[in-house]
Amino acid sequence: MSKLVEILEARTFLTVTSAAWSDAFVDSVGIATHSKFWNTEYKPWSTSTSIIQDIGFRSIRGVSGFQLDDMPSGIKAVAAVDGRANSSAYLDPSPANVRRVLQVLKDEYSPSDLAAVEGPNEYNGSSDPNMGANLAAFMKEAHTQMRADPFFDGIPLLAPSINYTKSNNGRIPDMSGDVDGANLHVYGYDGGWKDNDFAVSREWGRFRWQTGGLPAWSTEAGFDVDNATVTAVGRYWPRMYLENFRQGVQRTYGYQLIATIDDTTQSVDPWGIVNPDYTYRPAATVTKNLITLLADPASTPFVAGSLDFDLVGAPADVRTLLTQKRDGTFQLAVWREVANNVDADFTSAALTVQFNQGIAGVRSARPNDGTTTTPLVLSNESVTLNINDRVTILQITPASAPATPAVPSGLSVSVTSGASARMTWTDVSGEQGYRVERKDGPMLWQPVAFLPAGTTSYVD
Repeated sequence: MSKLVEILEARTFLTVTSAAWSDAFVDSVGIATHSKFWNTEYKPWSTSTSIIQDIGFRSIRGVSGFQLDDMPSGIKAVAAVDGRANSSAYLDPSPANVRRVLQVLKDEYSPSDLAAVEGPNEYNGSSDPNMGANLAAFMKEAHTQMRADPFFDGIPLLAPSINYTKSNNGRIPDMSGDVDGANLHVYGYDGGWKDNDFAVSREWGRFRWQTGGLPAWSTEAGFDVDNATVTAVGRYWPRMYLENFRQGVQRTYGYQLIATIDDTTQSVDPWGIVNPDYTYRPAATVTKNLITLLADPASTPFVAGSLDFDLVGAPADVRTLLTQKRDGTFQLAVWREVANNVDADFTSAALTVQFNQGIAGVRSARPNDGTTTTPLVLSNESVTLNINDRVTILQITPASAPATPAVPSGLSVSVTSGASARMTWTDVSGEQGYRVERKDGPMLWQPVAFLPAGTTSYVD
């Protein structure tokens, strides 16, 4: 029970859909970089950091190789231990060797720079015949040393990433006791072009057994322009971030920032949202627009409310994500999650959003087209719109916000067994329910239960 911490809040919500804070989603939007590759288009790094800040990324991912002075102000990094091209000696789990690896991170970063540390990157690309055992032993020692070192307080250790092939089945043992989170590499090509829903669900299924029920980060996710057009990738890209967040992934790092040029062949890397001349591809532009539409920065986290609505006439492939800003407005992202790797948009489908509460107004924006919002006709508390594989964001203003109930008092927690705890509290008046969240170690808060009004206890 040492890792279990829980919070309780009385909430006023209606029924169907609980929102996330819109800025929590923006925090989840990251980008993979190759800042270590100094002889590529990532140099000068000052140009790369200007692009990162212009698009609005708050978190980047890269292998060890930063210098502290090169970290963009206000941006956190996920630092990967790069083991892909190294021999098994690199993963020597002896305390001295692990201490050496962690010291590299301590020399290159300050604690405030680090969002997370992740295990070796795609080490299955090595020729190590004892890959699984070596990875497990390395991670166990790394976890022990990090948790004993104040430098790494509050910084999660993610599992090593695996570039999946069937030959890896059974080669990676359960590491859930020695890591704080799962590590996914989510790509949309698997014997044919796939959709984001398929890709995220596939990776969850492949690696959940490696890390149990721990929260996941997608430290790489993306689509290449060899298997899809640049325009198609631009449609996939915002859905990639939304779909990962919708399925509970805490942060997603699109792969990658800049498409580099091969020195020998002069060919342009198909991976990248920015061209080698630093002009933006559609994926970069749409990401900037998406962040602009949903950003709601604040020093204190905002606990979002709920919105009562139904989708009428929606095809089975329609997906939604509901967020809320501190000003009370909701943002409903709606899209068709389909496999489509050509320039032309997927077929549009008409659907109606029926609100089961008073609504003052609804505006619409498409981040693929810009950040301008246009008002929609609200009739009988409903709006009708056409949806395709480009994301539509509805900005919804409720007619009135219900009063916020008092904070529950008398909260106490008692251990009921070695693996569960009972929370009790004093009921408040005016609530329509309670939301319980859990925080495991250094990971982020996650909802675990929505309880009806009048509830005064919960066992987890």
